[in-house]
Amino acid sequence: MHDDGTEFWESMYSAGRIESPLDPMILELAPTLPIGSFLDLGCGAGQNSIWLAQRGWDVTGVDIAPSAIRLATEAARDMNVTATFLVADLTEWIPEGGFDFVASTYALPPAGPGRSHALAGAAAAVNPGGTILVAEFDRTSLGQQEGWMSDRDVTDVDELASHLGGFDITKLTVETTRHAHGHDEQAYPVAVAIAHRTS
Repeated sequence: MHDDGTEFWESMYSAGRIESPLDPMILELAPTLPIGSFLDLGCGAGQNSIWLAQRGWDVTGVDIAPSAIRLATEAARDMNVTATFLVADLTEWIPEGGFDFVASTYALPPAGPGRSHALAGAAAAVNPGGTILVAEFDRTSLGQQEGWMSDRDVTDVDELASHLGGFDITKLTVETTRHAHGHDEQAYPVAVAIAHRTS
């Protein structure tokens, strides 16, 4: 992708070049959890946040692109949904308080200290008994879309698991998933971790 995440994603959202369908992993997992507070990391235009807010969740969505947050805020208002949306860089941002469900799907910063900060912050934000979902393009997806994906943009299950100490990991796998967020729809290998905080 691009080192300057703010500039890239802001240009995509401000130009209306991203269509963000509901994430099937969130749609499948959320109904199995007790309704509570939800933190949507890399929320984009807010489609997942709004879907959960409509079902009674207390929602906070965070994204690096101001235009994405503007779209999410406007969509929530138009749908008469209460949700909080914040502009923040996950490589530096520290969540305030705890959440019962934290999700980061296709939102990890490039590999390095910033990504480690984001993953550690996501894990730390989960309340005892809460759940975390992290999904990102797996290393085996490199080469499928030459030009926008580099080694810094992908992960693997070992990296995800390394930040889940104190969690009961219930799913840690690579799945082939269709993805159309900002690019032509295509099936990619995706590293997925789902875990419940036990301490």
